Amino acid sequence: MHSVKKGGVTTLAVLLLLASAFTAQAACDPGTILRHNVSKYNENIAVFLAFVKNLQRIADQAENSTVALSYDGVGLSLADAGALAENIMQNENYRINEEQSIAVLRATLSLNDLKAYFACVASRDPVDIILPVAALVEPTFHFRVAWDPEYPAKKSTLSLHIANGTIGGQASVSVSMDSQDILDFEVKRDGDGSKPLSISAYMYGKPSDPVSLPGIAAFTLALKAKSSNGDHIKRSSHDGIDYVKHDLCIYPDGDAILLPSTMKFSASALVGDPARARAGVYDKQNTVWQSCGYIENSAGGNEDYSEIGGQFLVFETALEPATGGARLERVDMSKKPSRYQDIDAILQEAGED
Repeated sequence: MHSVKKGGVTTLAVLLLLASAFTAQAACDPGTILRHNVSKYNENIAVFLAFVKNLQRIADQAENSTVALSYDGVGLSLADAGALAENIMQNENYRINEEQSIAVLRATLSLNDLKAYFACVASRDPVDIILPVAALVEPTFHFRVAWDPEYPAKKSTLSLHIANGTIGGQASVSVSMDSQDILDFEVKRDGDGSKPLSISAYMYGKPSDPVSLPGIAAFTLALKAKSSNGDHIKRSSHDGIDYVKHDLCIYPDGDAILLPSTMKFSASALVGDPARARAGVYDKQNTVWQSCGYIENSAGGNEDYSEIGGQFLVFETALEPATGGARLERVDMSKKPSRYQDIDAILQEAGED
């Protein structure tokens, strides 16, 4: 059920000995460490929600103006990420509180980041609970308990209590632990794993580093591209200098929401002066319920001919049961089309008919 590792430079206890180097830093923000390098987990709903919640707590800081957010490989503004998080919570009743968000992000940290985090928060708990990423998505997973090397070495009894899960079939377990030990335990969530899971460690009769994890999501969230109708405007010097502007709007399907920061124009025709034949997005007016762009064209005496044609694309949400069918494929809209890229090719790449 559990194992003990003693000594050796490869143990986490030895890795954590570097804590003193970090506690000496005057300005240490544990939130910054938690937000470090989560991009490879950005398709995990729990990680995404925890990441957004962690960012929103510092919404007044300059960091948010430069932070790179993504979900399902799609780049998002902080506003869209917040709207996406709210949509998940409203439609699926899947919520992550502050304590859970910290535990989730801790599970994504590398060993180096993890030791930096514990040093930054200056934890004086006897033991630290080390979670794997599997704890967020698997009904059964292993976790470790490591003795904090900064804590006075004294052999004692470690007691673990699990809510909505078991260790070896038991809700509580007690084992002897020494200062150089790293203990490994296997947890099995109750039922389908949809209930929040908490793990509490007790040493010397006092709580040490309790963690709480959200339930396993019973749904998947994919992002798919939705397009506006196509349109063309043709102008020439023979038509005078008349200015023509057409709005092209996109609305979400059903319970979906749009992500306006992902809106892009796909051109089927762009001929002539780009200052006259051009497309734009109504950034400030667009919402999760309506996203609009425009194409405009005019021709002057020195402009023989100008033409603009195409459509707008924007990502919208697509919620699916976790066990229901194949996951929708993501559309890559990261590459901006050239002024002469064919719209048929764009739509073929996007998987549209």
